[in-house]
Amino acid sequence: MNEFIWMPWNTQKVANHNLTPDDVEFAWANGRVVRTGNHPINGPYSETEGTCPSGRVIRIVGGTM
Repeated sequence: MNEFIWMPWNTQKVANHNLTPDDVEFAWANGRVVRTGNHPINGPYSETEGTCPSGRVIRIVGGTM
């Protein structure tokens, strides 16, 4: 199971988009994977599209470990 690792830089990044970590985690848990790939430097990643509790649709891009 994947989980988010919240650090100051990614917490600030979602705050810059007027989101909270709870918004992102909710959208991710209830979303669907729309793309997967393999970045030549950073390795495997996925993009998930989901809806926040407010109804806002967001796309979450994250690496897999």
